[in-house]
Order: sequence, then structure tokens, then C-alpha cells
Amino acid sequence: MHDTAGAYEFDVLIAGAGPGGALMARDLARAGFSVGLFDDAGEDTLGKRIIIEIENAVFPKTGVAFPAGDEVPYHARRVQIFSCRRRRVFTIEGEFPAVSVYLDCFSRKLLGEAVAAGAKFHGGHKAVEPIIESGVVKGAVFETGGSRREVRAKITVDATGFSAALVRGLPEDMGIEFPDRKSDVVLAENRFHEIDEPAAREAVSQGRDGDEEVWNRLSVHG
Repeated sequence: MHDTAGAYEFDVLIAGAGPGGALMARDLARAGFSVGLFDDAGEDTLGKRIIIEIENAVFPKTGVAFPAGDEVPYHARRVQIFSCRRRRVFTIEGEFPAVSVYLDCFSRKLLGEAVAAGAKFHGGHKAVEPIIESGVVKGAVFETGGSRREVRAKITVDATGFSAALVRGLPEDMGIEFPDRKSDVVLAENRFHEIDEPAAREAVSQGRDGDEEVWNRLSVHG
């Protein structure tokens, strides 16, 4: 399918099949464009096993079904916010504006919708650099199976997230900067706690803590 003379393999090439890339691929394919969606991971390993929160208003705006079943790790009834010094600051109760989902399950659902719409998914393709000719991006180079593959498209989208695998490869004269600033870095930490069941039940009975409750601790980075 690749033509070194300059023929395009796709109307749109999207590097990165996370929620953003997959959603874009789905909508463009539905609009009649030929779309190539590429990711370093395969269909069965797409997305990290982490929990993210998505605002409820996003789903009707994007036409994505509200998460359910295995996509949702828990339905929080209350959120406790603590300061960096472990002091309880405030509590949020009632209807929450966001839902918690497993990123990998959610990403695979969106990928399925993109493929059903006609997008062509290529797993095992690590974005390396953009193809630039006469100051115009003509596609991207991928590493796959120990070799390099050039894919040409009319429009190339970098949806690789913070790594910005293609954007970082653009020359300075194209006017797109991607600096790494200390202020852009947010530290995240996951902890596993062993719960003293009698003490936990006592705390719940006193109303200090509750079932299906989330604790968030704020740090100096937000």
C-alpha cells in the first residue's frame, strides 16, 4: 500500500490510540475519511490499568455510552479531601460531576467503536518521527517488528500524549515548541493500605468515614 513516490495511504493518520486518538478516529471514519490509527500497544494490551475520572457531561457531547460494568471500579458516595499535612479539609457528598473508569477498559471500548466505524487499527507500531517534505508533514515513521515503516497521509495527528512522539521531531522553523517546564510536572503517588476492619466499622458508625468513599490528598503540586 505504501508508495514511495508520494501517494497517500490514508486521509488521516493518528498516532496514539488512547481515548483522544480513538474518539477522533471514530468520528472521522464516520464522516467518510480513510483513517489509520496506530499505537505501540496491541488491541488486547491497549491502555494502562489505572483509574481516571471523566466528567459526566463529556459522554452526551461525544456520543460515548456512559461507563458501566467492568469499566467502573467503584461508585463513590462521598469524597474526602485532605491537606498535604493529612488534615481533613472538606467533604463532597451527593451527585458527583465525574465518573471513575479503568483506562484500559475504556480505551478498548473506544477503539472498538473506531474500528466498527471503519478506522484501520495497527497495533505494535511505535511512532518514531514525522515525515517532512518541503516543510510539510506527509506522514510518520513507525517501528514495528524490528523494522521501520513509513506511512503517508494527508493529515497527521500526534495523539501520543505527553511523549509527543511526532511533535518533538518537528524542526524549530515550523514554529511549534514543546518545552519541558518544571511547572508542567505533577507528581502522582499510589498507595495500598491494610485496613483495620473493627476500627473502620467504628469510624463508619460514627459518621467520620463511609462505605464507597474516596480519599484525595492534596500536595504542593495540586
